Amino acid sequence: MQKRFGLMFLMLFSASVSFGASEKWVEISDEDYLDHIRACWVAKCAGGAMGMPVECWDYKKIEARYPKVDGYIGYFQPLWEGWSGFLGSVKVPADGKFHDLVTTVTMPNYPVDKFKAIPIVGLSLEMTTSPAEFQIEAMDVSGPSIPLGWPLKWRQDVGCLLEPNNKIFGLSFDGLRAWVKGRSDIYKLGDFVPGKEYVFTIRAKRTSGTEERLGVAFDYCGSKTAIGFGPDDDTSYQVSSLLAMEKYGPGVTSDQMAELWAATLPEISPLLAEGVGLANIRKGIKPPECGKKDNHSAEAIGGQMRGEIWGMLCPGRPDLAAEYSRRDAVLTHWRNGVYGEQFVAAMIAESFRTKDVEKLIDTGLQYIPADCEYASVVNYIKEQWKAKRPWKEVRNELIAKYPGTCNPVYAECGIITLALLYGEGNWDKTLHIAFYCGSDTDCNCATVCGVLGAINGQKFIAPKWSEPIGDVLRCFVKGHEEWSITELCKRIETQYKLIKAYHGDGNRFAEK
Repeated sequence: MQKRFGLMFLMLFSASVSFGASEKWVEISDEDYLDHIRACWVAKCAGGAMGMPVECWDYKKIEARYPKVDGYIGYFQPLWEGWSGFLGSVKVPADGKFHDLVTTVTMPNYPVDKFKAIPIVGLSLEMTTSPAEFQIEAMDVSGPSIPLGWPLKWRQDVGCLLEPNNKIFGLSFDGLRAWVKGRSDIYKLGDFVPGKEYVFTIRAKRTSGTEERLGVAFDYCGSKTAIGFGPDDDTSYQVSSLLAMEKYGPGVTSDQMAELWAATLPEISPLLAEGVGLANIRKGIKPPECGKKDNHSAEAIGGQMRGEIWGMLCPGRPDLAAEYSRRDAVLTHWRNGVYGEQFVAAMIAESFRTKDVEKLIDTGLQYIPADCEYASVVNYIKEQWKAKRPWKEVRNELIAKYPGTCNPVYAECGIITLALLYGEGNWDKTLHIAFYCGSDTDCNCATVCGVLGAINGQKFIAPKWSEPIGDVLRCFVKGHEEWSITELCKRIETQYKLIKAYHGDGNRFAEK
């Protein structure tokens, strides 16, 4: 099946695209190459951090809540300095239903003048090592200086994924840690007072496992902000792609990528395309069938959000980037869900050759079927841009036609095209447009910033955006949870050189 699908793709690909002079490796020094791929990573992280606090928000809500932004709005959290240990727990019945659960705890002594106390809910090995999975629909904490019902916000942490509806936290505890944590940026009303009682109200259900408790505790955070980005799915899956290249080499197949996914990724929500694809892989279903079987999100954004690495690995070779990205995308997606990854991968590959964003978009279009819905949306946005229509009018029409966030991918591919074209290569303008389009803001802001970073290099990214990222990338790939971005880029460079030697001036995939 894999070989037949690959041959079919190559036949269609060859019919619509001729291998010409443009498909040659870009001559680039090691120093410049590393500069551009590091800029791509840092910029993608910066865009993701900008968009994540308003992920899945409607653009009208964003405009009302944030009428003007000129920097990050809450992603980065104060540096962790310690924690209280578990102070209490709630018992979650095993009937698969949501329950309203309450526990009261006494706030321990801590240096209020130095630290902020942040409530956390979840499990860690200090409490139990019995595996379990929970869903948390709502949480609140009330007590002295913290009244019930005030806008307490929460964020996902290790072992936690936010479900696609952006309302339910999925905790997957494997015996180490799984947490939902309070958002420290909104603790302006008052401090948690030592010696006073606080009531945790949690609406949760247990979906699997033997552990029946959810613990409650407090983190202690200082005034300094923690450096780095992640873990996030956009970047974590690209780490998996790099590891697959390192293990299997430039001829890596979809089957081999699937093997690595099965071995290194945690459980993923079945509401996501990646969760369905991974579950199918673990059932023994091979690519490309694993990406489409029973997959309600097969044409969602998951491919588009993880395409950059293939372009980084193939500078000047969008043909190769498109084929490598196809081999990755079919693990979890089908048709337009696959085309999104190819589109972005081809743009990044071509970004080493030109700074013209329209040419990059045209390159991306060359490597997907001309008659697919994805291409139709991109071309529609291009037509409106050429007609010089105001970008907000175009945005409004796009979202009205495709109101569903992420699934299918059409609103998202329209948003990244709109932001790149109307942004005219300017960082602030491009990011501003992607941000105020709403929908899957973290993915879309990350993608457009990644493109601009790859085009321009690190000097293009202002310190206010790059410094909070630093050199730290966190991900949820088992055994590879924290990276130096510098080291990550060096490892990508090694694989790029192997790919270049493997294919030479030709395309060994097209020859088969």
